Amino acid sequence: MPLKWHNFWWIDMAVGYRRPGRNWKPCPAWDEKTANVVLNTLYGHPTIAVDTHVFRVANRTGLARGTTPLAVEQALLRAVPAPFLQHAHHWLILLGRHVCLARAPRCGACPIQDLCDTGKTRV
Repeated sequence: MPLKWHNFWWIDMAVGYRRPGRNWKPCPAWDEKTANVVLNTLYGHPTIAVDTHVFRVANRTGLARGTTPLAVEQALLRAVPAPFLQHAHHWLILLGRHVCLARAPRCGACPIQDLCDTGKTRV
């Protein structure tokens, strides 16, 4: 059975109802992305979890270029203004899932086409 975020109530118990720091990983098996998702979604930390969608969108748009998820994460943290960090990775995931598709990006339907390096050349 896959884990869903509403099943993570035990994390609050494990950390004693405190807000964890930047390098917090409650489980040694968790990678950087999973820890960032928990920090952002559960605790409201302004972090960006870089998955395949965020990685693709960040590189295609030119918002944050990098060859590794960590490089893209660091570039996004520098590029995204602080007030938007809380929700930026959710917006980038949605853009990557529904508009900036891996095989056939729908640049004509993209709301940031005028800002995108790839979108300017494709349409």
